[in-house]
Amino acid sequence: MKKHIGVFVCLIVFVFANDRPGQTGISIHCDTPNILIYVDGDEIGRSPVKDVVAVIPGWHRVSVFPDLTEPMLEDVPSTRKMQDLFRMGQQDVLVEEGKIVRVTVGYRLIEGEVNEYQKRISSSRWIGFSMVIFVVFFLTWIA
Repeated sequence: MKKHIGVFVCLIVFVFANDRPGQTGISIHCDTPNILIYVDGDEIGRSPVKDVVAVIPGWHRVSVFPDLTEPMLEDVPSTRKMQDLFRMGQQDVLVEEGKIVRVTVGYRLIEGEVNEYQKRISSSRWIGFSMVIFVVFFLTWIA
């Protein structure tokens, strides 16, 4: 009888232990130390983040910038360049129940992208300025 009870208890423990879903979270890695990391606009700490950030299943935003809707950021200029910079520093990830998603935040990569972005903008200004000069010259030549 004791043997049957022991087997029954072991079976119940095994069933309930395997029925529990695994941890749901985000494992965050950054290429630069001492960078503030945000998940869904909440500051979770500075890189490197050693612990898995527990989240509910669904879409989450991992960023190196705070949420733009915070009142303290009202002074940040809302130019297109700044908005693009903030977009480059964030990632949206889907976390499924019982899964841990690994996210790599490339802060150095953002710096390179910003420099490339600035080069493209400055070169497009010169092209636009040249086109305007050409049109004005052409119109004055025809007249």
